[in-house]
Amino acid sequence: MPVDSVQQIQCVRFAPRMPTAQAITASKLTREKSMKYLNLVLAASVSMVLVGCGAGHANITSITVSPKSATTTSSPQGQVGYTATGNFANGKSRELSQVDGLSWKTSTVAATIGSTGEVTCSAPGTVTITASAPQNLSFTVNNGVHNTSTTVSGTATLTCQ
Repeated sequence: MPVDSVQQIQCVRFAPRMPTAQAITASKLTREKSMKYLNLVLAASVSMVLVGCGAGHANITSITVSPKSATTTSSPQGQVGYTATGNFANGKSRELSQVDGLSWKTSTVAATIGSTGEVTCSAPGTVTITASAPQNLSFTVNNGVHNTSTTVSGTATLTCQ
């Protein structure tokens, strides 16, 4: 069966073209730009994760416990709520919590303190309330890694009557 010229032209028109040297070079440049962009996005993501995990935070220089002094009854058992403010090397400050590795303790059995700073007097006496946290907050208590940096503490006084 003879092939007419119209069919030949159509076959030529739709035949796949081999990429030219310019097309190959353009494709390589596009791939290289994509890789540079991907590397930039990856680097930015890693930086955000590190900052989010605490890298780059200023160290705590001191802890202020509030109120500095308080008085309550031991019968009935009175309660006082304490807060701990971390004062940082960069001049900023903010309230600390368990997530920062904050821990509380009392100096005597005349009072007990919970993890949120709530103290309950159970016997008469003067009690020193101590709040402690790691100097470097780059690791938190909840991620399973124990922070081994120096501990910073602040104190307050409670009188149980």
